[in-house]
Amino acid sequence: MDWGRVSGGRDLVAEHGSPLWLVNLDILRDRWRTCAAAWRSSWPVVQIAYSYKANRQPAILRALAAEGAGHEVDSEIEYELARSIAHADGATIVVQGPGKSKRLLERAAADGALVVADGVQELAASDGAAGCDWRRWPCTCSR
Repeated sequence: MDWGRVSGGRDLVAEHGSPLWLVNLDILRDRWRTCAAAWRSSWPVVQIAYSYKANRQPAILRALAAEGAGHEVDSEIEYELARSIAHADGATIVVQGPGKSKRLLERAAADGALVVADGVQELAASDGAAGCDWRRWPCTCSR
């Protein structure tokens, strides 16, 4: 990128170094509201979650959380970011992806997070996390 074409770009690179990644949080919030409104026009009760793998910058996580975004995470690190940076309630977190550890599943169950199983094998491997019997629906947990 030619930082000379960006207003204040050279000063930002001088201060923060390169590569430099910028986001306009006002535009981010506006686009989130537009996206959420489009979904809710057809499904008023939908929970829309921002995927942390897209970008985990704390300012982005906090801005989207303030707009009511849910938190889609796939690792213990992302789960911790949702809880500590975005101050997410467990019920607003969606745990999804192939690398879910037993520890992550236990914490998610204890916090009331939604866990998306990637298949029967994952259910069998994680059986017993937080006292949950994943073979029953709805799953019953002893917390």
